[in-house]
This record gives sequence, C-alpha cells and structure tokens, in this order.
Amino acid sequence: GGRGGGGDGGSGSVAGGSCTLIWHRRDLRLEDNALYRERRACACSGITRVVPVYIFDPAEFARVPSCAQPAWDVVRTGPHAARALLAAVTALRASLRARGGELLIRFGRPEAELPLLAARCCAGEVAWHEEAGWEERRTSSRVREAMTRAGCRASAELGGCTLFHPDELPAPDEWASFAHPRQKYPAKKRRGSSGASGKAADGGGGSVDWARRLEGMPRVMGDWRRAVRSHGPPRAAESTSAGLRGQRLLSPAELTGLGLELGELPSLAQLVAPALEVSPNGRLLFGLPDGAASSVVAAALRAGGPASKDGDGGGTGGEGGAEVGGEGGGGIRGSGVECSTATLATEHAALSRLRRFVGSGMAASADRHIAGTGEADSSLLGVPLALGCLSPRHVHEAAAATEGCGWLGSHMEMRDYFIYAGMAAGAALFSSRGWRPVHGRKGFPKGGEALVEWLQPAQHENAWRRWATGHTGLPLVDAAMRQLQQTGYCSNRVRQNAASLLAKDLRLDWRAGAEWFQWLLTDHEVSANWGNWSYFAGAGGDPKQRHFRTVSQAAKYDAGGLYVRRWLPELADEAVCVEAVLRPYAHAVEGWPSPLVDPDTQLTWQDAQRLSETGRVLPAGPDPHRGRRQPGGDGVG
Repeated sequence: GGRGGGGDGGSGSVAGGSCTLIWHRRDLRLEDNALYRERRACACSGITRVVPVYIFDPAEFARVPSCAQPAWDVVRTGPHAARALLAAVTALRASLRARGGELLIRFGRPEAELPLLAARCCAGEVAWHEEAGWEERRTSSRVREAMTRAGCRASAELGGCTLFHPDELPAPDEWASFAHPRQKYPAKKRRGSSGASGKAADGGGGSVDWARRLEGMPRVMGDWRRAVRSHGPPRAAESTSAGLRGQRLLSPAELTGLGLELGELPSLAQLVAPALEVSPNGRLLFGLPDGAASSVVAAALRAGGPASKDGDGGGTGGEGGAEVGGEGGGGIRGSGVECSTATLATEHAALSRLRRFVGSGMAASADRHIAGTGEADSSLLGVPLALGCLSPRHVHEAAAATEGCGWLGSHMEMRDYFIYAGMAAGAALFSSRGWRPVHGRKGFPKGGEALVEWLQPAQHENAWRRWATGHTGLPLVDAAMRQLQQTGYCSNRVRQNAASLLAKDLRLDWRAGAEWFQWLLTDHEVSANWGNWSYFAGAGGDPKQRHFRTVSQAAKYDAGGLYVRRWLPELADEAVCVEAVLRPYAHAVEGWPSPLVDPDTQLTWQDAQRLSETGRVLPAGPDPHRGRRQPGGDGVG
C-alpha cells in the first residue's frame, strides 16, 4: 500500500461519471504537457475529470547489484537528485491546488498503487508519459498489464521529455537521405510500419517496438541532428495557462469524499536511507568505503529541505542540451558551482530563469567551456529539464527567437539524440560494448565491437577509489569529483576530463563511472548519462575518440586556478603559485599525492614542449586570477 493510501481499496464513485488518472513521472509541469490536453470526455457533461498522482517508487532508492561489478551494490537515485525531486513534486502539488485540484502522493510500486486508485476513483483511463530508460519502460509495461487486468484503459503518451515528438522523426527508410541529402540512394519500397508514428497506446494497451521504429537512425550525433532538422521543425509548445481545456480537476474535498487520503511527501532522509544501510552480506555500495556514501548524503541533507516555493532560483546547475555528457541531460555535460539548483526544480522558477538567461543577453555571451561555470555562463536548466519541470520546446523557441542563442536550441537537439538512442538501445545501453559503436575507426574492427579490454574496478580498487572520491593527484579531475559529491554538479568541461581519465587512461569499466555519476548527479537522466558515458568511452557514436589531457585542459580553461582552488583546500592558499596549482606533484605541495597516471600523458604536445623549454605549462605572463580560457592548445589529443 502507498504512504497515506490506506483507504485506496474498495469501490467509490465520482458524480457524473468516470475519471482519468494522470500518473506523473518525469513530466512535473502543466505547460506543454500532453497529459492535460483534452481527453476522452464524460458523455453526460462533455468534461473529463482528472486526478493527478505522483508515486515514489521504492525501487528508485533501493540497493541493487551493479551492472559493471555484480559484487557491488548501487542505487539509482542519489540524495542530490532526490532533494530536487521533492522540490519539483511539492511545486507541482502547489500549482494544481492553485487551480482547485490536488496531486495525490503515494509510496509504492506503480503497478500496485495505480489499480487501487483507479478502482476507488472509478477511473476509466490511466495516462502517463513513456520514458526512455530500460527499467522505466519495464515499469510502464507492468503498469499497462496491471491496468488491462483491472479493465482500465492504459494510455502512454510519447514526446513528453523530447524536443522532437516521435511523429516528427524520419521513417526508418528516410534517415539516410535526410542525414546526407547530397548522396543518391536507391528507391526502396516502403514497409507498412516504416512511417509509423510510434504512438504508445491506441486504447488496446499496445506499446512501441523502439528498435524497429528507430531502425536506420544515424549513430553519429551530427548526422542525426542534420536528419531531424531536414525532416522538419519541432512542434510548437502548447500552453495550459488559459485553463485545462475540457478537463476538471477533482478537488481535495471530492477526493477525500471518496475515502482517498491525499498523501504526504516522504522526507529526504527517508528516501536516502537504503543507501546508508549496511549490507548483511558485506556488499559495498559502489565499491567504496561506507563513509563515501554517507558524506554525500550528509552534504545533501545540509543543503536543507526541498526548495518548494515557486520563484527565481539562485543556484547553478546543468545546461539544457546533451553533447558529450548531456548538458542538462545529466551526462558528462551540465554544470555549476553551488548546490542550490533545487530552487529551479519548479515550473515557474525554470520558466523565469529561461526568460532571464535569454532575455538579458547572458545566453548570447556565455562562455560555456570554462571549468567553473556560473550564473552568467550556464543556463542552469539541467535540473528542471531532467525532472520535466520545463519543456525542451520552450527552451528551443526562446533560443530561436533571440540572436546569439542558437547554441541553446542545438543542445536540445543533442539531448534528443541521446534520449532516442537510449530508446533504440534498450538493455544494450548498459553493455560494456555500448550500443552500435561507430565502425571503421581506430581501435574498432569492421564489426564495430570495441577492442578495449576494460579493467574491472574491483580488481583495481585503489585506482577506482581515488578516482571516485577525487584523490587522483590531478587537480582538475579531483576538483570535479569533490564538487560533484558535495553539490551534485560540476561543469561540462570538468566532467569530460573526469570521464576521460577513467575510461581512456585508467581503462576501468566505464559503466562503473556511469553508475557513480547517476547517483551523484542532481540532473541525472538515464539516456543522457549512460549514452554520454558510452559515447565518451568510445563505445558509442563518437567518431573522434576524444582523449583529454587534463593538465593542459586546466591550463586552458582554469588558467588562474580559481576553480581548482575553490574545491581543493590543499591548493587554496594564495601562496601556492598558479604553476603549482596546475602541477602540485612537481612543486612539493605538502600532502599532495602522486598522480595515478604518468602526468606527462596529461599534457598536449605543445604544452609538453613549452614545459621542457621554459619550465612552465602556462605561456609567459598569464593573469594568475583569470579563470577564463587562455590561448593555446585544445588539450584534446
């Protein structure tokens, strides 16, 4: 039974006919939400009565075996993400109450809770948004089966978290011609299913075969973006500000009259409790000592309760796209310095932030590549996008209407790429070989399977633990990992560097890094995180095989050492010169550990040459307090 749901069994009635249950998942908004479009109306009144519900699924917070290291346990939702989730659900409930309605809260498995609610409300339909993750889709299937057994219509909508609706994507036999329009392709006979819209439910409880629907989808992000752009623009965002068209929210009084308890939100401490439990079998959480998880939980608890008041948020957070790491998609991209983006985990605050970031000129002048992005250089929209408090269509439209903001719209396309790749990949997304790695490049045979022999983190415990906790001896990576643990955030630039060290230098199974990031990130999205990790590890659609030289990256994107000094107390003393901040291992900084890898491998050829000739990595005469990127090599080799 659900929390506060003791009265959900039995039967009840709603005057005037049946109603629709709207099961919210990662779509915690009213604007541009297909679930609140006009639905099947009551025959006698022409109005659909709707009952929104949010269900905290204990499986999201439970310890389960790691896919990378089966002897370890992992948890899918971490404390920083849980805090933002509580803020978003609180805000949605307030928005519905302001309209005379209510958001029921339950704690339990959705396939058990929804039939109980449907019976009590005499619901003729349960509607929800399909999600991209493999486990999330399995949950949908279980709910669909449960509702069918209960004789209730199951209606799963698509496109709730994407810029492009599945109906707007090319058909399987059209992808290549749209991705490469100048090439000639032989005419193919269209199969009957090729142009299928991918609608998830047609009243009979059907679902989409995503592997078939997305057959032919380009593996390379640039080709994918070219194809969807050529195929046509995304649909416009829809507004519900004029009221819920053809729908009436059941009031709290009506719901309690049916014997329903409205339900209370769990506390953050309750949600994160499983992560602090000691395994009776001695299984380690993420392969780390118990103190590692407890310190992350403590940081989230210190940040306070969920920021549930609608209004402008003052925090910093992820971007709204999803290139290498999904800016705002919860992958290796998306950043910030403070732990206050939970204040943006509301629909009103996210829309306000979007208007301010774009309208003030910040978006047009943002330097998105620096190590420590802040309010002026990051949209801060990663959390509301991940939780569905903000529609990517709103972001795309605001960017398209403002000069110099095209990058923000492009990031919505990149984010879509990873979401649809995740839908097509299914369980293969969690394979060490990734999903459909790009063929014909160095390190990959014709068949496309990686030649990398991933090392098992459990067998290289010291390296894994030093990387995960931010003690690698490489300042930029260590600052990133410590910031991530303390706040749930770190910037695109430093996430990429941390991933590069784990996958390209240490050669540890990239999936362990993806699982650790999943638990740490506030703005985690399963497709973006896992898709980007495989992309960056060389097991995905990246044709460039990026390898970041972390010391050179720090010299370019944190030349004054401001970011590193902020997160590494060992280097915070201003008496430590900038060159020592870049290479403390070479300057006898007290207490600094030896680097996990040969530090010479972390320099580009140009920087290594300069160091050999001048004894410095930075060009002569840099401003030691300048945190912006400096002229010189890219730091990618």
